[in-house]
Amino acid sequence: MPLDWSKLQPHQALGPGDPRYVESPEGTSKTLSDWVDAGRNTLLLAGPVGSGKSTELARAVQRSTSTIRCLLPIDRRENLRTLTGNKLLATMAILAVEAGKADGLPISPSVEGVWAERARLEHASRESKAGDALLEACREVSRLAGKPVTFFLDGLEKAEPTVVSKALRALASVPDEVGLVVVVPLTDVYGQRTELIRPGERIVTHGPVVGPMAYRFFGELLARRLSQSWQALTVIEAFSVENLVHQLQTFSSGLPRDFLQLAADAATYARLNRGGEWPDDSDLTAARADFIESFRRALQPGDVAALRQVDGTDGRELELGRKLRLLTQGMLVETTDSPGIKLMRPHNLVRPLLGNV
Repeated sequence: MPLDWSKLQPHQALGPGDPRYVESPEGTSKTLSDWVDAGRNTLLLAGPVGSGKSTELARAVQRSTSTIRCLLPIDRRENLRTLTGNKLLATMAILAVEAGKADGLPISPSVEGVWAERARLEHASRESKAGDALLEACREVSRLAGKPVTFFLDGLEKAEPTVVSKALRALASVPDEVGLVVVVPLTDVYGQRTELIRPGERIVTHGPVVGPMAYRFFGELLARRLSQSWQALTVIEAFSVENLVHQLQTFSSGLPRDFLQLAADAATYARLNRGGEWPDDSDLTAARADFIESFRRALQPGDVAALRQVDGTDGRELELGRKLRLLTQGMLVETTDSPGIKLMRPHNLVRPLLGNV
């Protein structure tokens, strides 16, 4: 059966229970679920663009057993351009009711009526009204279920800074009895943070996949996205599979999204150039060149010198605005070179643009 490379879907996060999920060597989803199950109710998840944070968050939802779990991909459920604190809290209240009903809980008509009240809550002059509705819904669901409600929020990193600030202020008003696990933008991790969701919040970072387990992870990632077993894939194209995974693992700097995008691009070149099903070295070279060119177009004056300077350091001396932009654009990646030591590295496909470094 021909391989369907469109199944790679580099920019699609996997939902809870998706069979295509591959356990990250970092164990981020387990870390999140273990902390939630242990009673820690304010966790912030951060990491490089394309590292798989959304997928790890969704897996943590599946793994956690001690709470009523409410997964909210904000960017897919709301218009981020018009998101306000009231809209976020009202959406969370509705989601809590939906979760309770999905579990067969006898939600009272007054709490279930949050649906009808949504418009009023969204346009209330104060966020406290939407917050009251959220708390009432969570308390009833928690009482009926015998366990707390935890929200797993994703998508804020795609919003404008002013929208993020409004959302974080709204979340800060939610009482501690409601659990929060939130994917936050890089601006809320590096430099001076202006918003705290709650005192004692814990930041969990999810970085690139590197180290001795990386090859196995990326090989399984490729196989599952292609709806193949790793054994079947290697029987068909043993040498080519090993070559492809090793090269893409290096090119991508250990970022799953970049790995999948490069693989998809290389497969496209194979079809265009030879009508082939499996990419060869020339296709990988073409896909790599396209990626390098996209980085070249994004470089601004001073970036090359800054990337050379920050390579192998903790990044503290790099000007904050430039650092955030380079991290957000994926040209700069924070990696864990050894346990507990995080260093900044230019993306491997940026390095050819830096000259002899």
